[in-house]
Amino acid sequence: MSIGLRTLDPQIAQPLRERARQLLSLSSVGTPGNARAVKALSGGRGVATARDQMMACLGMGGVCFLGGAALLEPAVGVLTGIAGFFFSLAVSRIFAAKGSLDSLDERIDADALAALAEHVYLEGADRAYLDAVARLAAAEGQMPGDSVRGILKELNDLVAQSRQLAAHREQLLAAMGGSGWASLEEQRAELRTRLEATSDAAARQAVEQSLELLDRRLVSARELRPSLERVEAQREVILQALATVQSSVARLQAAPQPLRAPSVEQIHACVAEVAGQTRAVEEAVQEVLALRVESGG
Repeated sequence: MSIGLRTLDPQIAQPLRERARQLLSLSSVGTPGNARAVKALSGGRGVATARDQMMACLGMGGVCFLGGAALLEPAVGVLTGIAGFFFSLAVSRIFAAKGSLDSLDERIDADALAALAEHVYLEGADRAYLDAVARLAAAEGQMPGDSVRGILKELNDLVAQSRQLAAHREQLLAAMGGSGWASLEEQRAELRTRLEATSDAAARQAVEQSLELLDRRLVSARELRPSLERVEAQREVILQALATVQSSVARLQAAPQPLRAPSVEQIHACVAEVAGQTRAVEEAVQEVLALRVESGG
C-alpha cells in the first residue's frame, strides 16, 4: 500500500491538496522560496520539468512566428510567436501541476509531506497526526504493506475521534451556558463585588437577580464539569497516542533488523486501548446530555 493524499484524513488532506495546488500553480512554480517544496512535490523533477516546459514553449513560439511571418509579415510573426510562447507556458504548467497533484493523491513521500507541512497551519491532534503520517511515510519501504495500511487506518481513526471529542466539548460548553467553569466563577465574583458596591435598592435587586440566574448556571456547570474534564483528558490521551505511534515507528525505522510483527502489534494494541477509552467517554457524555434533555435541565 502507498500513502497518498486520498488515504489521509479528508479534513487534513484537503488543505494539503490545496496548498500543493498553489505551490505547483503558474504563480508559484518560479518563486525561489518555493523551489524546494516544488521539487519535493514533483518527485525531484522540478528543474527538469521547468526545462522541458521552456523548450516546448520555445518550440511553439517558433512555430507561431514562422506561421505568422509566412502568412502575413515578420512583425506579425513576432507577435504571434510571443503569444504562442506564453500561451504554451501557461497550458504546460497547468497540465504539469494537475499531473503532479494526481500523483500525490496516489502516493506522497515523507519529503513532500514535510514540504507541505511547512506551508499549512495545523495544531493539536491534527499536527501530531501529520507528523506521525510523515514518519510512517518515511518508514513505508521498510514495513509490510498490511502493517502500513493498519497503522494509517488507526491514525485516521484517532484524529477522527479527537475531532468528535472536540464536538462533544462544544456541546458541553453550550449546555453550561457557553462558558467554562472558571469563567462562570469569575463572573460570579464580579457580580458579588458589584453588589457590595451598589447602594441603590433597585440596582441591588437587579444585581441579585443576575446572581441568582448565574448560580443556576453554576449548578448546571457543576453537574457537567466532570464530563467536560473527561473529554479534555481523553483528547490529551489521543494526542499522546499519536505522538507514541510516531516515536514507535521512528524506533522501528532505526532498528537494524527488519520490522517484526510484535513491534507493530504493540502499536495496534496501544491504539485499540485508546479507541476503547474514547468510545466510553463519548457514551458517557451522550448519556449525561440525554438525561439533561429528559429532565429539562
